[in-house]
Amino acid sequence: MPTKKETQPLSATHPELAKEAYKWNPNQVTAGMHVSKKWRCEQGHIWDAMIYQRVKSGCPYCSGRFPIK
Repeated sequence: MPTKKETQPLSATHPELAKEAYKWNPNQVTAGMHVSKKWRCEQGHIWDAMIYQRVKSGCPYCSGRFPIK
């Protein structure tokens, strides 16, 4: 049986993360989906990441994993 996080939209299970959705609707995906989407952090950095990976990580530019463009 699926858990609530597997059936409820990202906007319900991770509202703060859903605010970083860039040009797509976080009401139409779940936190565990293996789908790549664009994200935009509070500092304005934009990058692609799988939804399930974003649940566990932050902005790769702010964290120093990617060089700032």
